[in-house]
Amino acid sequence: MRKFKNNLDEMQEQTLLKIESCGFWIAFYGLAAAVLVQVFIGDEQAPRYIAGEGVLLLILSVYLLAACLRRGIWSRGLKANPKTNAAVSALAGLAVGVFWAVRSYLNYQNPFGSAAVFVFCAGMTFALTFALLSAASALYHKKKQALEAEEEDPDKN
Repeated sequence: MRKFKNNLDEMQEQTLLKIESCGFWIAFYGLAAAVLVQVFIGDEQAPRYIAGEGVLLLILSVYLLAACLRRGIWSRGLKANPKTNAAVSALAGLAVGVFWAVRSYLNYQNPFGSAAVFVFCAGMTFALTFALLSAASALYHKKKQALEAEEEDPDKN
């Protein structure tokens, strides 16, 4: 496959990368918002309506995670440690728990049932998110150590 000639200088290339990055994040969060809105206002048919957006969001998420872990990149602002993983998992659990508790209350008008939905959804989301973040951070640390060892001994090959 023939690669096209790049007509951009370095500054233009960096600017274009920033524009593309911004566009990616707009699309990513736009898809997430669309899925949430459709789930919130939808009925029992909502999974059918969000299937396309959900699959695309999942593909984007997996690609971003795999690409970053493969290159030993975690985050600009967050550390890959258990404390941060627990805090992010707690926020995710709280958000998912509130979302489903409100939806449950609007559908059934039962405060005790909604509280049970909150506890279950928040707890499961926390546990799954913490487990996945812990696994991803372990892979990140392993890759980072391998990259650092490669930098220290470039004549090893």
